[in-house]
Amino acid sequence: MKRFHVHVGVDDIEQSVRFYSQLFGSAPVKRQPDYAKWMLEDPRVNFAISQRGARPGVDHIGFQVESADELAGIRSRLQEADAAVVDQTGATCCYARSDKHWVTDPSGIAWETFHTLADIPTFNTPVPPAAELARSAASQGGTAMSDGITIYHNPACGTSRNTLALIRACGIEPTIVEYLTTPPSRDTLRALIARSGMTPRDLLRIKGTPYHELGLDAPELTDEQLLDQMLAHPILINRPIVVSPKGVKLCRPPDLVLDLLPTSTRCEGAR
Repeated sequence: MKRFHVHVGVDDIEQSVRFYSQLFGSAPVKRQPDYAKWMLEDPRVNFAISQRGARPGVDHIGFQVESADELAGIRSRLQEADAAVVDQTGATCCYARSDKHWVTDPSGIAWETFHTLADIPTFNTPVPPAAELARSAASQGGTAMSDGITIYHNPACGTSRNTLALIRACGIEPTIVEYLTTPPSRDTLRALIARSGMTPRDLLRIKGTPYHELGLDAPELTDEQLLDQMLAHPILINRPIVVSPKGVKLCRPPDLVLDLLPTSTRCEGAR
């Protein structure tokens, strides 16, 4: 039996837990310093909240299923709908390990379908460096589709959605890292910045972030101090970052991504 899933980003976990516990008439079944989850029966919903530095609001929606067969059935329907499905096997997120499939609907809303396998003691496992992601995709038969392209994506961001759409218009289905829920490790973030030719300050996002509240405009802050804040508040990492065998770019505007794609690709409506 399926259960509808909603994940909401909040800016005050304690106040939010109190509010939703009162609304639902029950305490969360899972509670961590940055996360809470309710498993409601009427209606049948897995409702989760997290305070991870993302902009408050609905992060994604989807379905939780109870078996691998149910998960495969939904994936088949997604394929019939011509949706570009991103598969994650044994993914670690939200204090759980799950097999899951991700799609983005025509309006840019992220949908997650997942089968939980086990609880884990941490929110997630840091994303490995891009080279490891590429090897992982290859081991799952994804190389021909992804062409070694990885996008650090925020589905709530129009520029990020447009960049992803442009990659797909060129016939490539990239590896998608939703970095607000699965942030990069410190080494990975440092490597991305170095390969792009930017500095940590160049990659900082100001709009819609706690940039000013954290005093990040102070010129005396070091690169390592800025990295500390970006890892503590992933919303400060500007997006989208695209990684390819040709290099790494912050793709703002989206058509910058064309410089990173294989020259053999044919892109509909590009430039």
